Amino acid sequence: MGELSRYRSFIFDWDGTLRNVSAARKLNSRLNPHWRTKKALTKSAIRKPTQREIALSMRHVHTSKTLAELHEAETAVLTFIGDLSLAFIVPKLSYGSREVLETLNKEGKDVVLFTDAALWRAYRELERVRAMKYFDAILSAQSILRLKPDPLGIEILLKALRADRRTTIYIGDATDDIILARNSGIASAVVTNGFDSASMLAKWRPDYMFSGMEELGREL
Repeated sequence: MGELSRYRSFIFDWDGTLRNVSAARKLNSRLNPHWRTKKALTKSAIRKPTQREIALSMRHVHTSKTLAELHEAETAVLTFIGDLSLAFIVPKLSYGSREVLETLNKEGKDVVLFTDAALWRAYRELERVRAMKYFDAILSAQSILRLKPDPLGIEILLKALRADRRTTIYIGDATDDIILARNSGIASAVVTNGFDSASMLAKWRPDYMFSGMEELGREL
């Protein structure tokens, strides 16, 4: 058994982690002024969520496998322009992602998606790559108006899953993902073939670092 086998709940990022990212997408993420402004505001206002905030935001955790409820579910589109531009790029799972998700499902683990991407885009892309079936729940940070690395999203999911922090891990590809896990008191794992470089990720000392999802899969 691998290093990650002790975890019960696996919370994944989408763009750059499970979803392959091109050079164009990386550039858009870095240069999009609207996205950078929203991220800066989030980081300047990070605080511990209250129990009331967690309870009120529980309605934004989605377990539906279809797009039917999306128009009612999406309450805010903070980065609509950025999401719209990325929506025209055909989605593709990162190498090894499907095998990882299938293994976790087979072992009966909790598998959840928590992303900064708008919910409508995440759902559409998951359907296009036939990956919706792998997830027990999906939450967009945009729906709760608190982007990563604010811990509110993780707190909501921990409550929804009734998960133990000690056996929960967040898997991403950016420094924000490491900070998010740390702010939430859970373990962090990152892949180095996403948005941030291996050297940048290493500076933030994640609990685990992998070259990609295929290597991560060998530790399940």
